[in-house]
Parts: sequence; structure tokens; C-alpha cells
Amino acid sequence: MTGQLSTPPHDTASSTPASPSVGQPLFYATFQPVMPWLRIGPAWAVIAGALSLPVGEWDGAVVLRVLAALLLADPIWGTFWHSPALTAPAATPPATRDAQRGPLPFTAADSPAARLTAWLQREPTGAVAGWPVALLLALVLSLALGPPALGLTVVVIGLGLLRLVWTHHGRPAPALLDASLAVGLPWLVGVTVVVPLSPPAVLLAAAFALLMWGVLRFAQGRPHARAGIILGQAALLALLVGQGRPLAAGLVAACCLAPWWLLAWSPGTPAGSRALRAIQPWLLAALLLSAGIRS
Repeated sequence: MTGQLSTPPHDTASSTPASPSVGQPLFYATFQPVMPWLRIGPAWAVIAGALSLPVGEWDGAVVLRVLAALLLADPIWGTFWHSPALTAPAATPPATRDAQRGPLPFTAADSPAARLTAWLQREPTGAVAGWPVALLLALVLSLALGPPALGLTVVVIGLGLLRLVWTHHGRPAPALLDASLAVGLPWLVGVTVVVPLSPPAVLLAAAFALLMWGVLRFAQGRPHARAGIILGQAALLALLVGQGRPLAAGLVAACCLAPWWLLAWSPGTPAGSRALRAIQPWLLAALLLSAGIRS
């Protein structure tokens, strides 16, 4: 498989000031002191969503659907939004007016189609290189998994295009956008492959996406980022209590203490980067407990 579906090398020139692995698809893992399998990402979010159906009730068909959802949400959806080079500054000069011209009216130099084509041709990051293969695989798997998965795939592609445009000139992607792509939408597809979507499941996915929003803001070095993490933790705990799940709330609260402590005393890069790597196993435990504990 070519293009973005192959594992990219570590980009030491990334403009992100903290850990580049926060929220990454596991398929594109950059090996760091903390194993990449022990961090939040689309694959674990799918598993959390699938825990909407107790594991004891899973059969062979459910396992296959969950595996298909993992393949869809991590490497395939990841192709539409994750690229270590997305924030690299453009190194290729714009195409000339003559190069933009085509023989048909809709490819005239000033037409929208011509401008889009020229932009893709001079796109230096390779961000769209894997899209044709990913689109085909996404269509096949989404149709097999049903209309909800297909609808979520369309949303991911749209948000991926938005992210690509936003980061084209070196701007970091909005943390809320990345949190939705890394956690919220994969969580929802994990739910849809085992049970119908319900308000409690959607709210739980949104609460954890809000927590990831705070973590990603910290990774981007945004002001008052710790307040976002505290807000996300509070929203998650309040939701668990409101759903009548005190045991889950207590265990998740215990898991949230370590991230709060580590980030509270981390001033930023490089200390903040080390703290972000250290808290990810705790966040992963909170994610699985909030999804799997029903009391």
C-alpha cells in the first residue's frame, strides 16, 4: 500500500511544541519512551464505543464488525486527517498560469476546478497522497458496516478536508477538530457496529472528546490549557454520576488524579512533552473504565 497508508518517519521539525503522538492513529505511531499502544487514539476509542455491548455478549460476528471498525477508524480514517508533514511550510513555488490551463472550459486557469487541481499538484506535504486508496477502502468497509458508519465516514472526510486547508500554511489544527477525529467519531463508529446509537453513548463520546480537547490544547502550548483539561475531567465525571454509575465515576476520578498532578507541575516543553507521554496510560485507563463499567 502506498502514500499515507505507510508508516511515516518521525518528523523532528514538527511545529507542534509538545508530544506529536497525542491522539495519533496507532497505525502512524511514533515510538516514544511510553509504548504507543498505551495512548489515546482512534483504535482505543473504537474499542471503548464497542464496550457499549458487554464483552460477554460478543459473538464471532460482533468481533468481526469491531475489527472492521478498527481498520476503518484508525489507518483508513487516519489517512484523511493525520499527516506529520501537514504543518510543514510550503517548499514548492506556485504553479504558473500556463501550467494551470487545461483544454476544457472548466479547467480554465481561473475556474475553481483548476485552482483546486493546481493546489493539489503543488501540495508539498503528500497529505492527499493516500486518499484514493483510502476512499476506496473506506467506501467498502462503511457499506459493509451499515449506514451509520457510512455517514460517519462522510463526516470524517469533510473534517479532514477542513483540517488540510486549515494547516496548509503551517497553522496547528484546532484542538477540538483533532479531538473529534481522534476520539469522538471513532467512539461513535465503535458504538454503531454493536448497538444503535443512544444519547448516553453520544454524550460519553463527547465528554471524552472534550477531555482530549484540553490535552491537545496543552500539547499545542495554548494559554490556560490546564483549565481545559480540568473542564474535560469534570464533564466526564459529572456525566458518569448523572448516568447513575458511581463506581465508574470513582475509578475514573482516580485515573484522572495522575494526569492532573503531572500536568499541573509541567511548565511546558520539554517537561510538558514528557508529562503528556506519561499521562496517556492513565487517560487510556479512564477511557476504558468509563466505557466498560456500568455501575
